[in-house]
Amino acid sequence: MRVLKTVISALLCLSSAGLFAQNTVKGQVVDSESGEGEPFTTYSIFIKGSSDPVRMTITDENGRFSDSVKDKGTYVIRFVSLGRKDVEREFVADGTEVDLGLIPLEDDAEQLASAGVTALKPLVKMDVDKMTYKVEDDVDSKSMTMLDMLRKVPMVTVDAQDNITVNGSSSFKIYVDGKPNPMLSSSPSQILKVMPASAFKRIEVITNPGARYDAEGVGGVLNFITDAGSGTKAVQDGYNATLNFQTSTKGDLSGGAFVSGQKDKFSFSANASLMRQEMDGIGMEFTRKELDATGKVLSEMVSEGTVGQRAPGIRSGFNASYEIDSLRLLTATAGLMTFRNNELQSMSTTLNSPAYSLKYGNDVDATYRYDYYNAGLDYQRSFAGKPGRALTASYLFSSHPTANDTYSSFDLATITDRHSDKEERMNEHTAQLDYTTPLREGETFSSGLKFISRDNYSDSRYYLKDGADWVFSREGSVEYRHLDNIAAAYGEYARSGEKWGWKAGLRYEHTFQKVDFISGTGEDFKLGYGNFIPSASIQYNIGMTSNIGLSYNLRISRPGISYLNPYVDRSNYTSISYGNTGLKAEKSHTLNLVYNFFSPVVVLNLTGRSTSPAGTTMPATRSAATVSSIPTACSIPPTATS
Repeated sequence: MRVLKTVISALLCLSSAGLFAQNTVKGQVVDSESGEGEPFTTYSIFIKGSSDPVRMTITDENGRFSDSVKDKGTYVIRFVSLGRKDVEREFVADGTEVDLGLIPLEDDAEQLASAGVTALKPLVKMDVDKMTYKVEDDVDSKSMTMLDMLRKVPMVTVDAQDNITVNGSSSFKIYVDGKPNPMLSSSPSQILKVMPASAFKRIEVITNPGARYDAEGVGGVLNFITDAGSGTKAVQDGYNATLNFQTSTKGDLSGGAFVSGQKDKFSFSANASLMRQEMDGIGMEFTRKELDATGKVLSEMVSEGTVGQRAPGIRSGFNASYEIDSLRLLTATAGLMTFRNNELQSMSTTLNSPAYSLKYGNDVDATYRYDYYNAGLDYQRSFAGKPGRALTASYLFSSHPTANDTYSSFDLATITDRHSDKEERMNEHTAQLDYTTPLREGETFSSGLKFISRDNYSDSRYYLKDGADWVFSREGSVEYRHLDNIAAAYGEYARSGEKWGWKAGLRYEHTFQKVDFISGTGEDFKLGYGNFIPSASIQYNIGMTSNIGLSYNLRISRPGISYLNPYVDRSNYTSISYGNTGLKAEKSHTLNLVYNFFSPVVVLNLTGRSTSPAGTTMPATRSAATVSSIPTACSIPPTATS
């Protein structure tokens, strides 16, 4: 029936366009909240003051229309859709083309209630560079958490252990209203367990992030759209809250709360969760063999024992928005996450080779601290009479301190007990300015600037046991600071039509790197490098329910402080590990060929992907990222270099 209506509509439009091209009127009917086209909306054209229509037909599958009238004069065009408020526009036919632009339709609550009608909308919209899942239109969103809702989203997988992958990759970033959320990205499943799905409007699975997004995040982006981000409010004045609690026979505990509310132009949401995990007497066994070219065993190391841990943690977040007026919105965010983990290990290790044989016991008492704090402020400005034009200024501060305090004791007199005390901290300031504006019908241009100051600090101290005392080892300790300043600019153009759509953009990021060794072995140095990050995608709509597209992007991944820290960790007698201060960004080129088919019951996404990693650049004279060795004598293994 819809196909028949579309054909009739097309024939009528072509006929009228050919006969009366001098008095044409066009535009697009869209949903007032999502901005998406409203398909097959009935419209009628009247001579002003008359009740008899001179034209009556429907819009196309994207809500667009183009029609003509025979005579010059003043006309009224009326749009009618079930469950929606009627909309009228007046125009003058004077021999030229009249463009009415975007015509938003709003739900009519009274009509829906009196008629007993539920407006059905498709839950999934597929594009070549992203997939959108409309959470607000899913009836299950009223009772599910966001983690439960992700299990229903195509191209997102949540396994039995609540591990999340996007398009088959565990390397992804999470955004909220188009802004990066590092706390959610670092621990998504635990936080999303306590957040109700009703707090969000849409989930965008962006498999081909364009120039607007940071170049980091190889696997893609999950963008959660809230009411504040869409410029609408979910509820009228009022408050709501949800609580949850879980426990297990192992002693694990978790619980959380989510509260949201609105008063006039002010709205807010807050979440908090507590957890405690326990493991006792977990058995561990590790075997490593060194073989020659013929498969003969040259050496063998076997470790076995038990491990136990206690891991309490707290997470909380707060969002608030204030609508200054209909064109200006102010949003504030804050978050806190803190974990403590005490781990006890008791291991026995045996090393055998033709040159030596060694057996020893090793007890490890380790305490880990993992914290995260963030606070941000966004200002969004729209423009009257210019739908789709917006200017956004954002600032985000985040701090990520960690600590690792490890005591290793041995039952062999020739192996010295050791103590490692390591503290790391990353402070990050991010300032961003984004501007988006429509050009012509179906065309959009976006541009922006961004600056990130990422300050990594590490203070790692190493001690050896001398009788009853711990003696500080200056040679094995290091204190240093690693500063990254990243400046970025981007431009992106997008065009969408009835059948074809494409997007192309270019982003440039320049990194200014400085490393200062406050104490310990190492040389101060400065380094600067830039990255051009192009992206492009093209899509062809085969029909209402299927499309095909081709996309290309370049993604980069910068090493964090755990990969950069040059501190040599000797807590394990049989191996040493340390970072590389010379690591630079890892690049990945990806070409995707995508076919999408979707219906009310089936969503099919076929992707052919070709990825070409460009590798990680590092100075050849610096230490390798990780080095393992078996000592030939009962002494501390030497520091290895490449």
